[in-house]
Amino acid sequence: MSELKMKRDASTTAVVKFAQDYAKGSTGSVSTGHLLLALCSVKSALTPVLKNNFGISAKDVQKEVAAIDKQRSVADIQGEFAGPAINAFERAEQVAKERNAAEVTPGDLLLALLPSPGAEALDNDDFTFIVAKLSIDTNLLRHNVVSLLERDGTPVSVAISQGQSLTPTLDKYARDLNAWGRAGKLAPCTWRGKEISKIIEILGQRLQNNPVLVGDTGVGTVSVVEGLVLQILSGNVPDSLKSQKIYQLDMGSVTAGSKYRGEFEERLGKIVKEVTEAGNIILLIEDLHTIIGAGRIEDGGADATSYLKPLLARGELRCIGTTSPDEYRAHIERDTNLNGLFQEVKVAELTVEDTVVALQAVKHLYERHHGVSYTDDSLLVAAQLSERYLHTTKLPGKAIQLVDRAGSRAKNARGGGAGETEKIVEAADMIEIVVGDTGIPLTSLTQTESENCLAWPKLFTRASLVKRRLWNLFNLHSGACVLGLNQSIGLSRLSCFLALPVSARPSLLESWLVIYLIHQKP
Repeated sequence: MSELKMKRDASTTAVVKFAQDYAKGSTGSVSTGHLLLALCSVKSALTPVLKNNFGISAKDVQKEVAAIDKQRSVADIQGEFAGPAINAFERAEQVAKERNAAEVTPGDLLLALLPSPGAEALDNDDFTFIVAKLSIDTNLLRHNVVSLLERDGTPVSVAISQGQSLTPTLDKYARDLNAWGRAGKLAPCTWRGKEISKIIEILGQRLQNNPVLVGDTGVGTVSVVEGLVLQILSGNVPDSLKSQKIYQLDMGSVTAGSKYRGEFEERLGKIVKEVTEAGNIILLIEDLHTIIGAGRIEDGGADATSYLKPLLARGELRCIGTTSPDEYRAHIERDTNLNGLFQEVKVAELTVEDTVVALQAVKHLYERHHGVSYTDDSLLVAAQLSERYLHTTKLPGKAIQLVDRAGSRAKNARGGGAGETEKIVEAADMIEIVVGDTGIPLTSLTQTESENCLAWPKLFTRASLVKRRLWNLFNLHSGACVLGLNQSIGLSRLSCFLALPVSARPSLLESWLVIYLIHQKP
C-alpha cells in the first residue's frame, strides 16, 4: 500500500524515508512513534517548534521508541506500515486538502498524529504514549503547528485547528471498517474469494457499480465486506480501490428520533456531503431493504431512497448493500429504479468442509477473547453438529456461534484466577452444548461405530441379531434394511440408537436408507 497518494514536499519525503529506514532496523513496521522520531530528526520548518518551543529532542524520543519496539511481539507487526501510521498518512492528506495546499508537509503529518481533545488513543498508538511520557501539552503543540502552517498563506480550518474530525456526522452514525481492520478487530474471509472478486468487479464499473450481497441469516454477508476491507488494507485490490475506506452506516440510528419533516433529510444530507467531499468512502448499508420508507414522516413523503437514488445514479455515491433473499425479492426487485442501481451478489451457505476452513481462520479471535485454545477436532464437530442439529441460522454463522459459546463456557469454568492454565476446548465441549440445547443424546458421537455397535446389543434380548443387522446396515450402499424383532424388546429405543451412527457419520451411506422396524409375534 502506498503510504501517501498526494504529492509531498521534500521534507515530508525525507521524514517518511527516515521512518522506514529506522523501522527496518527494529520491528520492520513503521509506527507513529517512528514518525515522531523522524519529524524530530529531519530538519524542516517544524524543527524549531519541536526543539525550541517544547524541548523535544530526537534523543529522548528515540529512547522511548526503542523501549516500545523491544516489547513489541511478532504478532503486533502489521506490515510495512502499522495501522495507526496509515491512519496518520490518510488524515495528513485530508489536512492538506482542507487548507488547499498543493503538497503534504511535515506540519500536516504532525497535526494528523495529534489526538483530538478528549479522545481516547488508538490501539498501539505509540505517538500518544510517547508525548504523554514526555509531558507534552498536545493542545498547545497543535496551536503552534497551526500557526506555522498559516504563515504560508494557507488558512487552517477551525475543525483542523481544534483537532476535530472532518467527517463528524459520519463518525456518529457509521463505523470505519478500515480502522477496525487495522486494529485487528475484523475476521479474515478467505473462503469467500469468489464473492469478494465479484464485488471488486462491480465497484470498478462505470455504471451500476453498487453491489448488494444477498444471503440468509448466518451466511456472513457483512463478513464478506470485512474480507474486502482486509484486502484493501493489504493492497491486494486494483489501484482504484487502494485508497478507499468503507464505513458501515447504521440506518436505524440515522432515522431514530427524526420526528419532524426535514430532520432525517438534514442528517442524511450531512452524511452524504461528508462522503462525497472525502471522495474515497464507500458506504455499507446492512439490510438494504430498510432504506425503503426510512425517514418518511407521512404517507407519500420522501424516504431515504428518494434522496440516495439520484446520487447513486450519477455515481457521486457508492454503496454496498446486504439483504436476505426474501427481502430482496419483496422490496429491491419490485423497485425498478433502485434495482437498476445495484447488482446482486449471491452469498450461499457454506458446506461443512468450508465451514471448518472458516473456523480455522477465525479461531484466533475467539482464543484471544476467551483465553482458551480450540482443538482441530472441536472445530470439526462444531461444524458437523451445527449443520445437522441447529436450524435457526445458516453456516458458518451457527458454527461460529457454537465455538464462541464453548469458549465462553470454558472461560467461566476456569474462573480466571491467578495461575490458572489455558483451557483446551475439545469436541466433547461442543457436544455437551448441543445436547443441552436440543435434548438429543449425542454422546455416542465421541465413540467409534464399532464401539457403539458393541454397546447397543446389551439393551436387547436378541443381541446377536441386532449386532448382525447393524453391521449389514453399515455395509449397505442403497436400498432398505429390514429388521425383524420381537414386540417386547423396545422398538422405539432401538430406533433412536439406530439413528445415531447414521447421523454421526453420514459418509457411511452413499444414498438414502429407509429402516423398517417390523413387529413380529413371538
